[in-house]
Amino acid sequence: MKNKRQYTIIAINLFIFIVITILFKTNNIAAFDNKIYQLITSYKNDYLTTFFKLITFLCSPFFIATLTLILLFCLKKEKIGLKIAINVIICTILNQVLKNLFRRPRPVGISLIKENGFSFPSGHSMVSLGFYGFIIYILNNSKESKTKKTVLSILLSFLILLIGVSRIYLGVHYASDVLAAYAISLVHLTIYTKYYKKIG
Repeated sequence: MKNKRQYTIIAINLFIFIVITILFKTNNIAAFDNKIYQLITSYKNDYLTTFFKLITFLCSPFFIATLTLILLFCLKKEKIGLKIAINVIICTILNQVLKNLFRRPRPVGISLIKENGFSFPSGHSMVSLGFYGFIIYILNNSKESKTKKTVLSILLSFLILLIGVSRIYLGVHYASDVLAAYAISLVHLTIYTKYYKKIG
């Protein structure tokens, strides 16, 4: 039953990723991207911009690398820290491979922060779900109280969502970049959590 659920998640999200890819490659997703951007930025102000800059920092390469190194040295039981690090590395490499495969330019003339490289799929969104999603998985398979698991899982899930929104708000990604990133990252995470116990 568990395997069937995992295969279903993989199949659905691969389908979503492929559909979004086809739509952007055939120039049929611009209207969707523009509508979501206008919706998210309809209340743009200095306070919200500062907030989303902070949120996006929580999945910056520097922050994730630093946090991963801390966990690598602190969570040595069952090599959990090592498994977190391997997960981040795989997710990052996968993102770079896909970016260079599709080579989609970033949005032009709307960015509030400086970013380099290609746009599709969003690296921050992909790594945020891969990294924080794996933390949620580890947490829910730990001996922590049910209340603590629930609260932290909700907070981390909300953070993952906000990171994706921040990339659109800050004008460095299209909504389709973010959705595709979540889809393919969920595929990666489902496969990784299926086999991670065999690592080490």
